[in-house]
Amino acid sequence: MDESPHVYRRLTDVLAAQGETVTVLHTLRPLVVVMAGGRW
Repeated sequence: MDESPHVYRRLTDVLAAQGETVTVLHTLRPLVVVMAGGRW
């Protein structure tokens, strides 16, 4: 409820909007996502 899906943007779109002000050297991709269980 505290996170709106409208605030997220595709990384490629964000980087394209930066134009020539940034140079992408590497793109990291997550292999696994681990979230805390009910105890936390």
